[in-house]
Amino acid sequence: MKTIVVIGNGSMAVDCLKIMKMHRQAHVALVIADPQDISLMFLRHYCKAEALDLELSSNVNSAEIVEKIKAIGPHILFNINSFQIIREELIAIPREGIINFHNGPLPRYRGINVCSWAIMNGEKRYGVTWHFAEKAIDSGDIVAQACFDISETETAFSLIVKCIKEGTALFERFLPVVLEGNIPRIRQDQTLASHYTRRDIPNDGFVDYSWNFDAFDRFVRGLRFSPIHNSFVHPKSIVNSRAFFIHTISRCKESVPETVAPGRIFGLCKSGIDVKINNNAIRITEVLNDTMKPIRMGSFIETYNLEVGSQMQPCGRASY
Repeated sequence: MKTIVVIGNGSMAVDCLKIMKMHRQAHVALVIADPQDISLMFLRHYCKAEALDLELSSNVNSAEIVEKIKAIGPHILFNINSFQIIREELIAIPREGIINFHNGPLPRYRGINVCSWAIMNGEKRYGVTWHFAEKAIDSGDIVAQACFDISETETAFSLIVKCIKEGTALFERFLPVVLEGNIPRIRQDQTLASHYTRRDIPNDGFVDYSWNFDAFDRFVRGLRFSPIHNSFVHPKSIVNSRAFFIHTISRCKESVPETVAPGRIFGLCKSGIDVKINNNAIRITEVLNDTMKPIRMGSFIETYNLEVGSQMQPCGRASY
């Protein structure tokens, strides 16, 4: 029998708890969740139905939580889709370690917002990793990893969903080995590591009309989190000295006069705004205004005083 503590959020934590329930060797003694998690109700409902001890805390490293986990004396702690950083005192408690889920293919793509960065960087393959937690973030030995394709229409949201699905399936595969006490440990190659922090903002959040279509499209898709909240950055642009944010684009099918400069509007309609870019043209089909509120295209054209010949900015910024 393995005594287990779970720190987790959302449906992924629930699905992994359901998988653990199928194994007699797994005894979940405590579940800890962030009270600010928007999907908390799913975890709360499951824990109540299964009579699991649920503790709500926005700081798993607090003295209260640490002491409670010490009193349990778990063999293993699983950190499942939680964004709280686990500190050394807590890492030292479980006898067999803390196993963390990361929605990226370690050692590459350590850190935060990595699904967005992978899309913007033009990756064709991606992955998820379960690994041991250590003092340095996302640097611990790998327990299990799975890789999969990134589609040409992938958004930040769709890739996050895919990571959760793949991560849950991977958890189901490796859990029996963990419960038997034969936990694999594959050391990460530190020379291959890349790391993204909250301070890393692609191109300061701005699109650039000197990009080609593929780069522009990846940038917009990589920062599209709808229907969930975007806590990273929205693709920003400026026209007539006023900011707005691009939500969706498509490849413009209209012919583009060769004399039109990048960033110049050459077509306006209720379905979108046609703008020249480096190697072709885009149709901006959905936008947010300068207060990040959705605005209908007709209202956007009117309130921003757009017309054929209006110049979108910026053009020619440094590449992200």
